[in-house]
Amino acid sequence: FRLATTCRRSLCCIGMPAQQPLIMSRVQLRLARSLEEFFFAAPGTPSEDPLVVSVRRDAAGTRRFIASVGTFGAYMGALTCVVCSTFLALTWDACGGYDRPLRWWLLLYVILQACQLPMRVVLVAGLRSAESSGRSAEAFLTSLTASRAWQIGGVLGRLMYTWQVLGALWWLGAESCPSCPGIPKLMAAVLLT
Repeated sequence: FRLATTCRRSLCCIGMPAQQPLIMSRVQLRLARSLEEFFFAAPGTPSEDPLVVSVRRDAAGTRRFIASVGTFGAYMGALTCVVCSTFLALTWDACGGYDRPLRWWLLLYVILQACQLPMRVVLVAGLRSAESSGRSAEAFLTSLTASRAWQIGGVLGRLMYTWQVLGALWWLGAESCPSCPGIPKLMAAVLLT
């Protein structure tokens, strides 16, 4: 497994010769294998995802596109999670006066964003790693897009967009609440980004 091998190579004991890698526990190896099996399909597993088709047509352009959009998405997702979580932690009780469950909508939105962050990071970091090591971007994207994580990410993405539509409807129809004037502004920012 690539991830387990990388972990073994990078975890060397301090003070020990370089040829004697740190012995990883069975739990660590099992975790590394499980993560690799979740994020990457077995070699040779086909994928006709639009990203794979695109990288076949224009590898350099697709890499640049994924790097820019993926990096932006990862940073914005993380920023959204931090800002909204902080807001909810500070104003949870005060924001309970709305006629719609806006704070619960925002909480579930943050959870959906947080669940998608690992896939975005793996996509961007893995593509950069493949590019810097001279490996095929097509092979990397084929393995990634054929994985369980990619399939789950697609379901989460569709669920998040549906949740955004519901949130927009609730936001538009919500009565004002003097105890929590910030949540409509935060929701507007979240919905418009």
